[in-house]
Amino acid sequence: MIKHIKTPLKKFSQKASFLGASLAVVAAALAPVLLITPQARAAQITNRSLTISTAVPSATAVTYTIGDGTTGFKFGTSHVVKGMKFEVCNTAVGTCTHPTGFSWAASGGYTLTNWQDATAFTKTTTNTNDCDGTNVAILCLGRGAASVAENTSAFHKIVITGAVNPDNTNCSSNPNCSFFVRMTTYDNSTYTTGGGAGSQAVDNGTVASSTVQTLTVNAAVAEVLSFCIGATTVDDDTTSVGATCSAVTGTAVDLGTLDTSTVTVSPVSSVSNTGNDRNGVAMLRTNAANGSTISYDAIQDTGSNQLGTLRIPGSTCNALDTTLTDPCIRAQGSGQGVFSAGVERFGMTIAGTNCANATTLYSCSYGSSTEHLQPSASYIGKTGAFCATNTCNTTGNGFAWVQTGGTATQIASSSTVVADEALILKFAATPSITTPFGAYAAKADFVAVPTY
Repeated sequence: MIKHIKTPLKKFSQKASFLGASLAVVAAALAPVLLITPQARAAQITNRSLTISTAVPSATAVTYTIGDGTTGFKFGTSHVVKGMKFEVCNTAVGTCTHPTGFSWAASGGYTLTNWQDATAFTKTTTNTNDCDGTNVAILCLGRGAASVAENTSAFHKIVITGAVNPDNTNCSSNPNCSFFVRMTTYDNSTYTTGGGAGSQAVDNGTVASSTVQTLTVNAAVAEVLSFCIGATTVDDDTTSVGATCSAVTGTAVDLGTLDTSTVTVSPVSSVSNTGNDRNGVAMLRTNAANGSTISYDAIQDTGSNQLGTLRIPGSTCNALDTTLTDPCIRAQGSGQGVFSAGVERFGMTIAGTNCANATTLYSCSYGSSTEHLQPSASYIGKTGAFCATNTCNTTGNGFAWVQTGGTATQIASSSTVVADEALILKFAATPSITTPFGAYAAKADFVAVPTY
């Protein structure tokens, strides 16, 4: 899940109509947390991470992916996994209190990747020893026939579908509400603990996530994660956009009145062109030593065709995005390109990584490519050291925008920790002379995924 960026952007000089727009963001933050309870043969499940398909409180049909990305988690002990328990709690350690509203949902399914005899697992729906399969906050999977030990050097992944997110009751109705999934493996299918082989809980660990409000997600867990989307007047790599996510404000990026004679790029002056002097900004703080990614997914508007590009909301557009007479401005697509005035296009790029809050902790400079949070290839505003005199407003490489929904497009990543580095997001548009008059908008969900 995930954050919305609304970018109202377009007007025409003939009618001088103005529409302010907002940037609304939802970010799904995923932060695994270490939990090890000493037991005989107990070991740590490592390389853990959790991705949820949406972070909206009480959302239904949610997919929980444990072991995200191209890899997954690893077991600390080589053993025949005959039982697994996934219990959702309000805290990472101590007595487990189940968050109000959460349910694994009896109708949900699960898929295991890179497991020995994966299809042999079945749900346990009874109260059996260490597993109460009748509790909606506990999911137990068991198999009796397995005889091959899982490889501790192999990556494993579990995708669980149909879950219901917690509501925010446990956080005094604050929509930013963290919760934890405690994982335990057993060498038996009856979830028995105690002495002797065949009656033990073996490996365990915890992953974490949070339900969030729009615009900002702050997940306060043992491992640090803070991710937010907003609007900013900052247009360089050294002026702080805010010390923390709580200081990131603004909900609108306005490109003012578009004109066929130029490519309009944010920030647009409020004096000369009725813009609001804002860029978009995405700021990340995490101590995830194994790296993080930031991605977006274009929200699909109502109406027909080209639903995720800059368009008049609810309008009917042509299925062919080469049409220049419908109320949709053609999205650039996944391939970055330089815009030409009057050749209808909409896109986004990263003008720079703002290091104002990170330089006291480690070397961080976008101009010398020492920033930890680095833009992906199709979203680099310009290659090389172009932040001279603290200005990162060059977009010589052009812009990109993937308007199809359902698949996240990565725009930046880090291979290590990130200390409040901020991506300066620039939006650009140019209409065709035949592009219909009206107020246009585009929206997107943003998500940050750290791996610990």
